[in-house]
Amino acid sequence: KGPVSTSSDGELPFETQEPIAADERSFFGGRPQKPSAPDARTPLPASLAGHEHYHGHRERLRDRFRELGDNVGEACNLSQLAVVYVPALRNGDAIAASRRAIELLEALAPGPALAGAYRVEAQLRHYMRECEAAVAWSNKSLALAEQLQDGFLIAAGISTRGAATLFLDFDAGLADLHRGLDLSLASGDACIAANTYNNLGAGCGETFRLREARHYMATGIAFADLHE
Repeated sequence: KGPVSTSSDGELPFETQEPIAADERSFFGGRPQKPSAPDARTPLPASLAGHEHYHGHRERLRDRFRELGDNVGEACNLSQLAVVYVPALRNGDAIAASRRAIELLEALAPGPALAGAYRVEAQLRHYMRECEAAVAWSNKSLALAEQLQDGFLIAAGISTRGAATLFLDFDAGLADLHRGLDLSLASGDACIAANTYNNLGAGCGETFRLREARHYMATGIAFADLHE
Protein backbone atom coordinates (compact mmCIF):
# COMPACT_ATOMS: atom_id res chain seq x y z
CA LYS A 1 0.00 0.00 0.00
CA GLY A 2 1.30 3.45 -0.87
CA PRO A 3 1.77 6.38 1.53
CA VAL A 4 -1.31 7.84 3.15
CA SER A 5 -2.32 11.00 1.32
CA THR A 6 -2.60 14.28 3.16
CA SER A 7 -4.19 17.59 2.43
CA SER A 8 -2.14 20.55 1.26
CA ASP A 9 -1.52 21.65 4.84
CA GLY A 10 -0.28 18.22 5.89
CA GLU A 11 -3.40 17.23 7.84
CA LEU A 12 -4.46 13.60 7.68
CA PRO A 13 -7.97 12.80 6.48
CA PHE A 14 -10.05 11.73 9.48
CA GLU A 15 -10.75 8.22 8.26
CA THR A 16 -7.05 7.31 8.15
CA GLN A 17 -6.44 8.08 11.79
CA GLU A 18 -6.49 5.40 14.45
CA PRO A 19 -7.77 6.08 17.97
CA ILE A 20 -5.27 6.85 20.70
CA ALA A 21 -5.73 5.12 24.03
CA ALA A 22 -7.76 7.33 26.33
CA ASP A 23 -6.35 5.89 29.56
CA GLU A 24 -4.78 8.83 31.38
CA ARG A 25 -2.10 6.61 32.90
CA SER A 26 -0.54 6.18 29.47
CA PHE A 27 1.30 9.47 30.00
CA PHE A 28 2.40 8.92 33.57
CA GLY A 29 3.03 5.21 34.08
CA GLY A 30 1.22 2.84 36.36
CA ARG A 31 2.37 4.41 39.61
CA PRO A 32 0.16 7.36 40.55
CA GLN A 33 1.90 10.61 41.38
CA LYS A 34 0.43 13.34 43.53
CA PRO A 35 0.23 16.43 41.29
CA SER A 36 -0.44 19.99 42.26
CA ALA A 37 -3.93 21.36 41.67
CA PRO A 38 -5.42 21.59 39.12
CA ASP A 39 -4.84 17.98 38.08
CA ALA A 40 -3.82 17.55 34.43
CA ARG A 41 -4.53 13.83 34.67
CA THR A 42 -8.17 13.97 35.74
CA PRO A 43 -10.38 12.37 33.07
CA LEU A 44 -13.10 14.55 31.62
CA PRO A 45 -16.67 13.33 31.09
CA ALA A 46 -16.92 11.05 28.06
CA SER A 47 -19.60 13.28 26.57
CA LEU A 48 -16.99 16.00 26.07
CA ALA A 49 -14.44 13.82 24.28
CA GLY A 50 -13.75 14.96 20.74
CA HIS A 51 -15.51 18.30 21.17
CA GLU A 52 -14.18 21.81 21.37
CA HIS A 53 -15.23 21.90 25.02
CA TYR A 54 -12.56 19.30 25.73
CA HIS A 55 -9.91 21.26 23.86
CA GLY A 56 -10.93 24.45 25.63
CA HIS A 57 -10.73 22.79 29.02
CA ARG A 58 -7.22 21.49 28.35
CA GLU A 59 -6.12 24.84 26.96
CA ARG A 60 -7.36 26.61 30.09
CA LEU A 61 -5.49 24.08 32.22
CA ARG A 62 -2.37 24.76 30.18
CA ASP A 63 -2.62 28.47 30.92
CA ARG A 64 -3.30 27.84 34.60
CA PHE A 65 -0.27 25.57 35.00
CA ARG A 66 1.88 28.26 33.40
CA GLU A 67 0.58 30.78 35.91
CA LEU A 68 1.44 28.39 38.74
CA GLY A 69 4.90 27.68 37.31
CA ASP A 70 4.14 23.95 37.45
CA ASN A 71 6.20 22.58 34.57
CA VAL A 72 5.32 18.93 35.15
CA GLY A 73 1.60 19.69 35.31
CA GLU A 74 1.83 21.83 32.18
CA ALA A 75 3.77 19.16 30.30
CA CYS A 76 1.41 16.34 31.24
CA ASN A 77 -1.56 18.43 30.22
CA LEU A 78 0.13 19.33 26.92
CA SER A 79 0.55 15.62 26.12
CA GLN A 80 -3.15 15.16 26.82
CA LEU A 81 -3.91 18.14 24.64
CA ALA A 82 -1.85 16.67 21.79
CA VAL A 83 -3.96 13.51 21.98
CA VAL A 84 -7.31 15.30 21.80
CA TYR A 85 -6.17 17.55 18.94
CA VAL A 86 -5.74 14.53 16.62
CA PRO A 87 -9.41 13.57 16.14
CA ALA A 88 -10.12 17.25 15.41
CA LEU A 89 -7.52 17.12 12.59
CA ARG A 90 -5.37 19.72 14.37
CA ASN A 91 -2.18 17.79 13.69
CA GLY A 92 0.07 20.85 13.68
CA ASP A 93 -1.24 21.87 17.10
CA ALA A 94 -0.82 18.29 18.31
CA ILE A 95 2.84 18.19 17.30
CA ALA A 96 3.54 21.59 18.84
CA ALA A 97 1.90 20.57 22.12
CA SER A 98 3.75 17.25 22.22
CA ARG A 99 7.17 18.75 21.52
CA ARG A 100 6.64 21.50 24.12
CA ALA A 101 5.76 18.82 26.68
CA ILE A 102 8.99 17.00 25.90
CA GLU A 103 10.99 20.22 26.09
CA LEU A 104 9.59 21.01 29.54
CA LEU A 105 10.16 17.49 30.90
CA GLU A 106 13.67 17.04 29.50
CA ALA A 107 14.75 20.03 31.58
CA LEU A 108 13.78 18.07 34.73
CA ALA A 109 14.85 14.76 36.26
CA PRO A 110 13.67 11.91 33.98
CA GLY A 111 10.56 10.11 35.14
CA PRO A 112 7.37 8.38 33.97
CA ALA A 113 5.92 11.62 32.60
CA LEU A 114 8.84 11.99 30.17
CA ALA A 115 8.57 8.35 29.06
CA GLY A 116 4.87 8.94 28.45
CA ALA A 117 5.54 12.13 26.51
CA TYR A 118 8.01 10.30 24.27
CA ARG A 119 5.33 7.70 23.60
CA VAL A 120 2.78 10.35 22.66
CA GLU A 121 5.26 11.75 20.13
CA ALA A 122 5.73 8.23 18.76
CA GLN A 123 1.96 7.84 18.40
CA LEU A 124 1.67 11.12 16.52
CA ARG A 125 4.44 10.12 14.11
CA HIS A 126 2.79 6.77 13.56
CA TYR A 127 -0.54 8.36 12.65
CA MET A 128 1.30 10.54 10.13
CA ARG A 129 3.01 7.41 8.78
CA GLU A 130 6.45 8.66 9.70
CA CYS A 131 7.13 5.13 10.84
CA GLU A 132 10.91 5.32 11.26
CA ALA A 133 10.50 8.37 13.49
CA ALA A 134 7.72 6.63 15.41
CA VAL A 135 9.99 3.67 16.12
CA ALA A 136 12.80 5.97 17.28
CA TRP A 137 10.51 7.83 19.70
CA SER A 138 9.07 4.52 20.94
CA ASN A 139 12.58 3.30 21.68
CA LYS A 140 13.31 6.46 23.68
CA SER A 141 10.15 5.85 25.71
CA LEU A 142 11.00 2.19 26.22
CA ALA A 143 14.56 2.87 27.32
CA LEU A 144 13.35 5.22 30.04
CA ALA A 145 10.43 2.98 31.03
CA GLU A 146 12.82 0.04 31.45
CA GLN A 147 15.19 2.19 33.48
CA LEU A 148 12.26 3.13 35.72
CA GLN A 149 11.00 -0.48 35.76
CA ASP A 150 7.52 0.80 34.88
CA GLY A 151 5.63 -2.21 33.55
CA PHE A 152 2.68 -0.19 32.26
CA LEU A 153 4.84 2.08 30.12
CA ILE A 154 6.95 -0.85 28.93
CA ALA A 155 3.88 -2.67 27.60
CA ALA A 156 2.49 0.53 26.11
CA GLY A 157 5.79 1.45 24.47
CA ILE A 158 6.27 -1.99 22.93
CA SER A 159 2.75 -1.87 21.49
CA THR A 160 3.28 1.62 20.09
CA ARG A 161 6.55 0.56 18.48
CA GLY A 162 4.91 -2.53 17.05
CA ALA A 163 2.09 -0.54 15.46
CA ALA A 164 4.62 1.58 13.55
CA THR A 165 6.95 -1.34 12.76
CA LEU A 166 4.11 -3.21 11.00
CA PHE A 167 4.59 -0.85 8.04
CA LEU A 168 8.36 -1.41 7.94
CA ASP A 169 8.74 -5.09 8.85
CA PHE A 170 5.36 -6.77 9.32
CA ASP A 171 6.60 -9.83 11.19
CA ALA A 172 8.71 -7.78 13.61
CA GLY A 173 5.82 -5.40 14.22
CA LEU A 174 3.45 -8.29 14.83
CA ALA A 175 5.87 -9.79 17.36
CA ASP A 176 6.09 -6.47 19.24
CA LEU A 177 2.31 -6.08 19.29
CA HIS A 178 1.81 -9.60 20.62
CA ARG A 179 4.46 -9.06 23.27
CA GLY A 180 2.82 -5.78 24.32
CA LEU A 181 -0.58 -7.49 24.37
CA ASP A 182 0.72 -10.35 26.52
CA LEU A 183 2.30 -7.94 29.00
CA SER A 184 -0.79 -5.74 29.26
CA LEU A 185 -3.13 -8.71 29.68
CA ALA A 186 -0.88 -10.23 32.34
CA SER A 187 -0.80 -6.98 34.32
CA GLY A 188 -4.49 -6.17 33.86
CA ASP A 189 -3.94 -2.99 31.84
CA ALA A 190 -7.17 -3.29 29.85
CA CYS A 191 -6.90 0.01 27.99
CA ILE A 192 -3.47 -0.79 26.54
CA ALA A 193 -4.63 -4.31 25.67
CA ALA A 194 -7.73 -2.98 23.87
CA ASN A 195 -5.68 -0.40 22.00
CA THR A 196 -3.22 -3.11 20.98
CA TYR A 197 -6.04 -5.26 19.59
CA ASN A 198 -7.12 -2.18 17.62
CA ASN A 199 -3.62 -1.64 16.24
CA LEU A 200 -3.37 -5.32 15.29
CA GLY A 201 -6.69 -5.16 13.46
CA ALA A 202 -6.01 -1.82 11.77
CA GLY A 203 -2.47 -2.81 10.75
CA CYS A 204 -3.58 -6.13 9.31
CA GLY A 205 -6.41 -4.40 7.48
CA GLU A 206 -4.16 -1.76 5.95
CA THR A 207 -1.77 -4.46 4.74
CA PHE A 208 -4.68 -6.48 3.30
CA ARG A 209 -4.43 -9.38 5.76
CA LEU A 210 -8.18 -9.20 6.06
CA ARG A 211 -8.90 -12.52 7.76
CA GLU A 212 -6.47 -11.63 10.56
CA ALA A 213 -7.84 -8.08 10.71
CA ARG A 214 -11.38 -9.36 11.26
CA HIS A 215 -10.18 -11.72 14.00
CA TYR A 216 -8.28 -9.01 15.90
CA MET A 217 -11.04 -6.44 15.59
CA ALA A 218 -13.76 -8.86 16.71
CA THR A 219 -11.62 -10.00 19.64
CA GLY A 220 -10.78 -6.41 20.54
CA ILE A 221 -14.41 -5.29 20.44
CA ALA A 222 -15.45 -8.17 22.69
CA PHE A 223 -12.58 -7.41 25.07
CA ALA A 224 -13.40 -3.69 25.20
CA ASP A 225 -17.08 -4.43 25.76
CA LEU A 226 -16.18 -6.71 28.66
CA HIS A 227 -13.84 -4.17 30.27
CA GLU A 228 -15.64 -0.90 29.41
